[in-house]
Amino acid sequence: MKALEGLKVLDLTSALNGPFCTTMLADHGAEVIKFEPPAGEQCRTWGPIDEKSGESGFYAFLNRNKKGCTLNLKNEKAREMFYELVKDADAVVENYRPGVTKKLGVDYETLKKINPRIIYASGSGFGQYGPISHRACYDVVAQSMGGIVNLTGFKDTPPVKVGPSIADHVAGIYLCVGFLLALYHREKTGEGQQVDVSMMDTIFTLLENSIVKQPCRGSFHSGREILIRPLRLLTFMRLQTATWLWVSVMTGCFRSFVM
Repeated sequence: MKALEGLKVLDLTSALNGPFCTTMLADHGAEVIKFEPPAGEQCRTWGPIDEKSGESGFYAFLNRNKKGCTLNLKNEKAREMFYELVKDADAVVENYRPGVTKKLGVDYETLKKINPRIIYASGSGFGQYGPISHRACYDVVAQSMGGIVNLTGFKDTPPVKVGPSIADHVAGIYLCVGFLLALYHREKTGEGQQVDVSMMDTIFTLLENSIVKQPCRGSFHSGREILIRPLRLLTFMRLQTATWLWVSVMTGCFRSFVM
């Protein structure tokens, strides 16, 4: 038996951070029902596309182990169908821009009247409140505004985006953790609640020592100057296959490495 078997999750997510969260829930046994608009969600067209089936490998990776259906939430009858499912659901997960769910009639305030135990997990670029909460966001925007692009690359290069979409992925992990915390809270109190995870805030939590070095030093220092200086990437040897073997050694640990 998997840890989350018996839980029903209604999935209104699209693209990356939300689907990544609900995929983890599904992987661990939750019954996840994914709802898409009639035209399908956006990442159904994102590559790579399988040549035989014509389907997106990206979409399949992020939506495995889920049930799926089409539901046009702009339609009153469709909303009533969704409300019926909410009555015995454990969670709703969504990553619309803040304000959209209220327009659709599927916001937390509406759904908790139907089911006070519902856990409502919201992922977004900039959170559910604040002066820029209404803005759309993709990973590179969150990485840039969160500051991590200034910690990658080298001292004499422009800021560099981290390769994978870490703002989306880690925000999805945080959203999953938030859901589990809310589930534990509900076990003790019987009350559901809303979980709010921002991609930009997520990136800020990953800045590691840069967060504390700035106030401790009392002045601003380039993040790449602080973090990259102790790290040296050393060429160790060239193999007969003409490929290079690189060894990454932290200078502070070099003595213990060679002894």
